[in-house]
Amino acid sequence: MTTQPSGNRVYPQQKILPYSTGGAYVNYISEGEDVHSAYSDARFQRLTAIKTQYDPANLFRFNQNIPPAKG
Repeated sequence: MTTQPSGNRVYPQQKILPYSTGGAYVNYISEGEDVHSAYSDARFQRLTAIKTQYDPANLFRFNQNIPPAKG
C-alpha cells in the first residue's frame, strides 16, 4: 500500500484507516492467532465480560473464541 498517493488521489485503504483496529479481520482469524488483535482493548474487555456472563465454562470455544475472564 502506498502511504502517499501521487496528486489528489486517495486510496480506499487510507479512508478507512481511522476506523481500523490495525489488527486482524475478525472473519479471517485462523485457529491459534491472537483474537485480541482484531478488537480494540475496550471492545475486547466488553466482549470478555459478556462471554464470562453467558458462557463461563467456555462451552462455545470454536473458531474466533474470546475466552471468559479468569478468576
